[in-house]
Amino acid sequence: MTQKGFTLIELLVVVAIIGVLAAVGAVAFSGFIENSKINTVKANHKSVVKFIQTELMKCNLGGELEQYTKWEQRDPAIMEYSSWDELKNVSCSVANSSITQSNKMRYLSDGIMNYLTNYDIKGFTNPFNPDYDKGTGVSGNRSCPDVDNASTIGETWCGHDHDTSKVHCCSRFGSEENDIVQTYINDPF
Repeated sequence: MTQKGFTLIELLVVVAIIGVLAAVGAVAFSGFIENSKINTVKANHKSVVKFIQTELMKCNLGGELEQYTKWEQRDPAIMEYSSWDELKNVSCSVANSSITQSNKMRYLSDGIMNYLTNYDIKGFTNPFNPDYDKGTGVSGNRSCPDVDNASTIGETWCGHDHDTSKVHCCSRFGSEENDIVQTYINDPF
């Protein structure tokens, strides 16, 4: 009598092969996820820098900041926040009429960073810790996120550097001292 099927040895070999492939795949997938988070931090950094540059350029060309425009329009996307009314306090028209030339960059960059930090309009979520700092992944600070504070890995911090009159943006994507991306934004005024 002939029986059709697999022997116990054949089944064990198949299970062992599947186990090895699963172990290799799990390690590769973990590395893929880590690289995706690092690339997200770098992309967020570039986007934040471009946003700040664009907003400053709008003021330089006689336009208005996005946050002020959204406040004027009573945009529903920002009205859900309890402090949305503070957005009216920073505008290009105020900067161009009553702020001294030497303080204009600081006034506007601080206002832009307040907008990005407190209103998750742009979706700059920290990929390493999405629940940290209101989930925006952006903070108004002129230094770099702390290497000793794991919760700030993935954050992008930007702030006016009083020594250079530039906006310094820094993003940390790892726990090593050099796991950062930095950009200095020149004063367009």
